Amino acid sequence: MMKRMPWLLPLAVVAAVAGGVWWFVFRESMEEKGQKLLDAAAIAMKTQDFATAEKRLMEVLKLQPDNGLLHHNLGVLYFQQRRLPEARVQFQAAAKAHGPQASEVRAEEYFQLATLSYMERNWPQAARELNLAIESHPERAQLHTRLLDLQVGRMGDLAAADSTVVRYLRLCGRTAANLESVAYVYYQNKQYNRAEDVAREATAASDSAHAAYGLIARSMWRQGRLREGLKSLDAPLARYPSAATLWVARGLLLAEDSKHEEALAAADRALQLNPQDYEAHKLRQKVLGEMSRLPEALKEIEIAMQLTQDPAEQRLLAAQQQVIRGVLQQTGGTGVLPPGGAAPSPAPKP
Repeated sequence: MMKRMPWLLPLAVVAAVAGGVWWFVFRESMEEKGQKLLDAAAIAMKTQDFATAEKRLMEVLKLQPDNGLLHHNLGVLYFQQRRLPEARVQFQAAAKAHGPQASEVRAEEYFQLATLSYMERNWPQAARELNLAIESHPERAQLHTRLLDLQVGRMGDLAAADSTVVRYLRLCGRTAANLESVAYVYYQNKQYNRAEDVAREATAASDSAHAAYGLIARSMWRQGRLREGLKSLDAPLARYPSAATLWVARGLLLAEDSKHEEALAAADRALQLNPQDYEAHKLRQKVLGEMSRLPEALKEIEIAMQLTQDPAEQRLLAAQQQVIRGVLQQTGGTGVLPPGGAAPSPAPKP
């Protein structure tokens, strides 16, 4: 949930320091000194010299104790070191320091606090902090969807989730894109009937809501209606044959129907349309793995790892990579196990 703001942030203008010619010529102004210290902190952060970065930031904070951006940077510094209680103190100070004209920035501080609470598995507190963030920046869609994900997933509070959806769509608009976002959260948290219903509303709002058509098909599959889900993609694909998202959804369901060659062709079609499509490469990896074409599957993992910065996805891909490499080593590079040999762990279903 962490979204870090740029490390090097501008300093507020510091009041001029009274003094004579001696001070003007031979002494740094408070602003110059603060900027140099902040520059030094930024350099230290790049080399992960956290002790120096902290020391320099604390020195700047002595010059500007009510600077919310400095408190924020210290919070980020402590967060990166997993010093969570200290990070919380700094983000709280940052939220308090931001005035009424900085409501959007204050929302970021509450978002960081919610991130800490989530890491500490304190779901109610994370929900409270996300609500405070929404109060500060009501039109930031990410805050609504993170709260929805928390309520549907970790808290299992569907009634609260319904209220969050109503507020989200009221404040941010009942657009196809926002409805798609809601449907995706429901799908990711295995609320497939709700995901299907909201995705259908998204397609009613805009026929070009390609991701929503894919969510409808996937939700139907998850509810035991695989063939019906496949059929639901025919009409959208006829209207939008250049939508890579639809081909990925079709390929996934074909793979689940054990139609591997057709699934691979769908993945290839998606990659013709968008060579950088992360989901298409993951689909291709899945299908090639199920076809025991492990060297090719390994190549798809390597490509996918270059296309995502998501730490969770990176960990998943690295684990799959390790399994496949182990099988290839065991089989002398063929990927074909002897009778009774252990097969590689299947990839989780999208």
